[in-house]
Amino acid sequence: MKTRIAMKNKGVALLLLLAFLLMTGCAGLYSAPVIPGRGLLYAEVKAPMDFTVDKTQLGSKVGKAVSTNVLGWIVTGDCSIQAAAKNGGVQVIHHVDYSFKNILGVYAEFTTIVYGE
Repeated sequence: MKTRIAMKNKGVALLLLLAFLLMTGCAGLYSAPVIPGRGLLYAEVKAPMDFTVDKTQLGSKVGKAVSTNVLGWIVTGDCSIQAAAKNGGVQVIHHVDYSFKNILGVYAEFTTIVYGE
């Protein structure tokens, strides 16, 4: 009987450890000015990166730059505003947004989106 209780306690401890590790997934550790929400299992959100709302215009050009993160061990890409502007041929930036995707804390993708002329 004691063995069964000890096994059950180990199972609960293992489950709590797994839940903790999933909630603190390494790939989901991006920081940004606005984070609309972090999903435990999956997140895919878009939000503003700047706050000059009175000057926000869509513009005729859009540029994107992406970086990816796998388990916090492998991070690649250039998601800078400069790279996004260059990729979209944007010379005058009106505003900047970002999108963020996180899958189980294992894979994450951060995209900078630049709007302008």
